[in-house]
Amino acid sequence: MSEKPKVSFIICTYNRAEYLKDSLHSLIHSAMGYPVEILVIDNNSTDSTPDVCTSCKALAKTKDVNFQQVRETEQGLSHARNRGIKEALADVIIFLDDDIRVPESFVKAWLSFFDSFPDAKAAGGKIHVQFDDPRPEWMSSYLLPLLGHHDHGEAIKPYKSSDYPFGGNMAFKKEIFEEIGYFNTDLGRIGSDLKASEEKEFFRRLQQGGEKIYYVPDVFLYHRVNSSRLTKSYIRRQAIGLG
Repeated sequence: MSEKPKVSFIICTYNRAEYLKDSLHSLIHSAMGYPVEILVIDNNSTDSTPDVCTSCKALAKTKDVNFQQVRETEQGLSHARNRGIKEALADVIIFLDDDIRVPESFVKAWLSFFDSFPDAKAAGGKIHVQFDDPRPEWMSSYLLPLLGHHDHGEAIKPYKSSDYPFGGNMAFKKEIFEEIGYFNTDLGRIGSDLKASEEKEFFRRLQQGGEKIYYVPDVFLYHRVNSSRLTKSYIRRQAIGLG
């Protein structure tokens, strides 16, 4: 692809090779024919992540999709995200998790939103949970946001002041990072530590600056979870990290 991409999709990853492979395959398929970039930030993975990136880069080339991979040696999700911002070629940046599945319409839907709302500086999309293993009986709908569930209905609308997008499907104009700074590297997941809140802190800065943050239902994806996340211990750790 010779033209500058309109959107950079950034996936930060750490030792999630099998999920990453499936995530990238669905994203590459959705991106065919559109002027976008897929950028993987490998945050010191010790599994087969580099091999997955190499094979997916070859697949992307056959689909005429711009695919890049970068290794960030400073451990932590905020460090990886900030590296992705600096490496991204497009003026719009969309962060995705490494364990997602997107429908064919996903990339087109994000492009359509920014075409329709050219002044939007930040937005978030709908996320539903895909259970790769049986859902426990005790897993109520009230706990699903701890697994990434995020659904505010079927209409595009600004978030209320107390609500924010989820990090697994969030978009920004790149210029905003020069205006208010990057993600706080004292917050966010580091390796297997579930510490979070870096997204909420960043969105609060945006709102304090008077920016609207839009909820976009059409940019829908699935967040995949397996048995390792379907334990009461994991849910407690996740709740504490988010808190």
